[in-house]
Amino acid sequence: MVLDGAALPDDRRQAVAAEFGFSETTFTGPPSHPTAGDVRVRIHTPLLELPFAGHPTLGTAVAVAAERALPGGSVLTLELGVGGVPVELDADGGGGWMRQPVPTVAVWPADRHGALLAALGLDPSVVVAPVERYDNGVPHAFVVVSSPDVVAGCTPDLGALGAVAPGCGVSVCAITGETAAVTRMFHPSAGVAEDAATGSAAGPLALHLLRHGLLSPGRELAIDQGAAIGRPSRLLARVEGLPDAVAAVAVGGRAVIVGTGELRL
Repeated sequence: MVLDGAALPDDRRQAVAAEFGFSETTFTGPPSHPTAGDVRVRIHTPLLELPFAGHPTLGTAVAVAAERALPGGSVLTLELGVGGVPVELDADGGGGWMRQPVPTVAVWPADRHGALLAALGLDPSVVVAPVERYDNGVPHAFVVVSSPDVVAGCTPDLGALGAVAPGCGVSVCAITGETAAVTRMFHPSAGVAEDAATGSAAGPLALHLLRHGLLSPGRELAIDQGAAIGRPSRLLARVEGLPDAVAAVAVGGRAVIVGTGELRL
């Protein structure tokens, strides 16, 4: 996160994000209007700006709360490209829950189904649910497979994947328990070969599993990600309502401030 960096020119923010090389870098600043939120946040991958992302939203909320010495349990509304996203901090301020936009859902195009699986290096026989595309500000496609071993062994061709799913993250997931899943997320067209934690995909994943009978209504889903790249993470997601009548999608997690510094531009 770059404090007070939202007002930097677009090309300077993008250059900073590319230099850092993280999946996302956030830049904060005053809200565009007093009713828009408590802080404005711009989010960049190494290649482009995103209107929404999940784990950097949680992390930025925790960091802003610490910088402002807000008490645990506070609610911060972050002004993102998709609008205001409220984050309710945990009692100790070290994490929280965000209320995400409810995603739209579309079936993955039949004429690109085989190419998608081929780009992921997956045999069609291991896919156990329809492949669908969800969009809550960032599009994500979900490929649910038969076991965690299949997820761990996935070897995508990133060039082919970027061509068959331009502008779209692709998650390969498996159920590991009644309320648990493991996932890997690839988004080469955004400059992210593999992400350690993808909050923008966590809520849609819970909805996807709920819609296809793989998660019971009202249950909180624990999502493990990042182990394949040595950066294990856990996100929590829940869907309020029913598959055909979603009231809200929420994603939670923890964040740790590991360092601070000064950036001279």
